[in-house]
Amino acid sequence: MDSKKWSALLTAVEAGSFTHAADTLGYTQSGLTHMMNSLEKESGIALLTRGHYGVKLTPEAEKLLPAVRKFTQAAARLEREIAVVREAKAETIRIGAYASVAVHWLPPIVQQFRMDHPGVQVDIHLANGAQELRSMLLGDQVDLGIGGRPKNLSSSQFNWLHLKDDPLLAVLPPDYPLNGRTVLPLWEFTNKEFLISAQGFDPAILEVMEERGIRPDIRPSAMDDLTVITLVAHGLGVSMLTELVLEGTSENVLTLPVAPAASRELGILTLTSREYSPTLRKFIRYAVDTIQGFQNTEPSK
Repeated sequence: MDSKKWSALLTAVEAGSFTHAADTLGYTQSGLTHMMNSLEKESGIALLTRGHYGVKLTPEAEKLLPAVRKFTQAAARLEREIAVVREAKAETIRIGAYASVAVHWLPPIVQQFRMDHPGVQVDIHLANGAQELRSMLLGDQVDLGIGGRPKNLSSSQFNWLHLKDDPLLAVLPPDYPLNGRTVLPLWEFTNKEFLISAQGFDPAILEVMEERGIRPDIRPSAMDDLTVITLVAHGLGVSMLTELVLEGTSENVLTLPVAPAASRELGILTLTSREYSPTLRKFIRYAVDTIQGFQNTEPSK
C-alpha cells in the first residue's frame, strides 16, 4: 500500500480541489487525478466525490479517515528513521586527540557511542600539542579536536568547549629528598636533568616554566611519556606531566603538585565555519557527559 497516494488524498481533501492540491504537492492536475483513480482501484472503494463544491470524501472514505491519518503519520516517521540510519551508516567521525585523551577518555566514549550508533565509524588521529590539533582541523584531517587550548585562539575561526583543567604534577624519583613537603617549587627544576619525550610532549608544560624564567636541563631522551616515567623511576632525571597523563602509571615515582599551581586547559575544538551533522553533535554530547562523569566520580582530595 502506497503511503504517498494516501497522503495525496488527504492533501486533496484539505485543499478542497485537485488544482490546489496539485500545486501543493508539485504534481500536474492530471497526474494527481491518475494517482487518485489508481488508489480507488487498489482499495476497491470509491474515495472521493467531485462537484461544484470541490473534492470531498465519500461516506466510506470518512470511516477510513482516522486509520488513513495514522498510516500516513507512521509512514512519515518510518521514512525519517530510515534517513537517520542511512546517514549514520555512511558517516565517519574523525577525532584528533592527545595520546593521554585517546588512552584515558576516548575508549569508554567511543564504546558507548558505537553501541548506540553501530553504523558510525570513529577514526582517531593522535596530535602532538594544541597547535597540531588546530592545524589538523584547518587541513580538514579531523572533524573535531580534543586536547589543549591553542594559544591566541581566534573565536571567529574556532569554537572552544572547556572540559577540564588538567593539573601539572612534578614527577620525581622515589628517593627524591622531599623532607616532608607536599608541593614542589617550580624553581627546583632549575639545572636539573628534565626528561621529555621526543614525540608528543605537551609544549604547554615547558611554557609554564619559560613564563617564570625557569630553565631546566632539558633532555629529549624518551620516545613517549611512559618511557619518561620509567626513566625517572630509575633516578635518571625529573619531569613534569599532567594528572591525566600520569593516571595509572605513577606507582613507581613520586608525584606532587607544583608551586605556583599550574594546569593545562583541556576541551573540544571545532571550526566555526563548518556545519556539523546531527551524529557529530551527538558524539560531542557523549564526550561532554562522559568526561563530566569522570570528574564527578573522582575521589575528593
